[in-house]
Amino acid sequence: MKKHSDWKENHDDLRKKILGIGEQSVRKSYYPELQKKLTEIEAQNTELRQTKNFLDNIINSMPSILIGIDQIRKVTHWNQAAEHSTGLSTDQAIGKVLENVFPPLEEHMESIHQILQQGETLKLEHVTIHQKDEVYYWDITLYPLVFENTKGAVIRIDDITQHVRLEEMVVQAEKMMSLGGLAAGIAHEINNPLSIIMQSLQNFVRILSPEIEANLKAAQSMGIELDQIRAYMDKRKVLPLIEGSQQAAARASEIIKDMLQFSRRGESEKKLTDLIGLIEKTIALASTDHDLKHKYDFQNIHINWDVAHDFPQVPCAQSEIQQVFFNLLKNAAEAMDPIKKEAKESMIFLRASQEGKRIHIEVEDNGIGMEDNVRKCIFEPFFTTKQAMAGTGLGLSVSYFIITSNHQGTVTVESTPGKGTRFLIQLPL
Repeated sequence: MKKHSDWKENHDDLRKKILGIGEQSVRKSYYPELQKKLTEIEAQNTELRQTKNFLDNIINSMPSILIGIDQIRKVTHWNQAAEHSTGLSTDQAIGKVLENVFPPLEEHMESIHQILQQGETLKLEHVTIHQKDEVYYWDITLYPLVFENTKGAVIRIDDITQHVRLEEMVVQAEKMMSLGGLAAGIAHEINNPLSIIMQSLQNFVRILSPEIEANLKAAQSMGIELDQIRAYMDKRKVLPLIEGSQQAAARASEIIKDMLQFSRRGESEKKLTDLIGLIEKTIALASTDHDLKHKYDFQNIHINWDVAHDFPQVPCAQSEIQQVFFNLLKNAAEAMDPIKKEAKESMIFLRASQEGKRIHIEVEDNGIGMEDNVRKCIFEPFFTTKQAMAGTGLGLSVSYFIITSNHQGTVTVESTPGKGTRFLIQLPL
């Protein structure tokens, strides 16, 4: 007779065999279906990953800055353009409050809050942004986003700085061409009577000169002495008035000459020039100029050079280009004069580089800068911010035409009030 323990062992063995047979049956019946489901799920996951990577590539390849935010303005998406603009990686930006990781949008929080609440698309055009001492122009579009009852927004930022500057250059060029024709007509109309005035003043002084025998004889024939006439005129201060009139006429003549230079295309001979050496000579000339030396203390302005190695020679009319840089240096000195009260060091930064078949020259100062409404007008003839009789308003307009018309180059200006102004000149090689 078998013991109870032996019977239990046999029973357990039999149970395991029965369960094993059952599990095998179940596995055999369900395995193909499970395997099929798993294959489908893996295929779907692969497709989702590929779709996500494809969408990420599309978003990251766009030149626009794309930022996704949730209803409390925390960043949910951050493309490569946003990384390049801010220097923050996606991992550093995700989950952070928008204004903390993208400060330029801080002043537009009210508009962002509006689209989060109302769900309406909003576009902000030609927004001026001051970033890293540079002026940029952006188009900002705010798109509402609703996903599974969760509100958010997508912010798209397009940098239109180059487009705006090109537009300004086209408008400026058209304006200057029309003003050039007008200036030529005015100059010729004024030049003739002005020449008569200057000649008459010169003759008047000659008639009073005791060194000319004809004057002495004419006075004696009238029974008067020429010295008495001169003494009377000295007492009544007529001669200083005449001298002042001559100086004013000479100044008007210079203005006419500048207007004619402004209005016509130059035909000066161009030859290969060491442009850096020419600028250095211009700086030396500015240092000895009476007005700059005594009025603006040009010798105490620090000149900071940054010139690329192997800078090429440039075909140009030397006297004209020297005039351009003298005007720019003079304007820089005048713009920095007010900062002396702040005990701030006066600096002029000169940079020269080559890009392809063009050279770039920058003249930058750390003066008082300009507002946009002033910056847009500085190349127009007779436009000036100086006091009456302190300037003709033709220096920069003549410089503009020398660069654009006579040398087929471009000249642009950037300025930030309180920080300074930068002129960028490009000339073809």
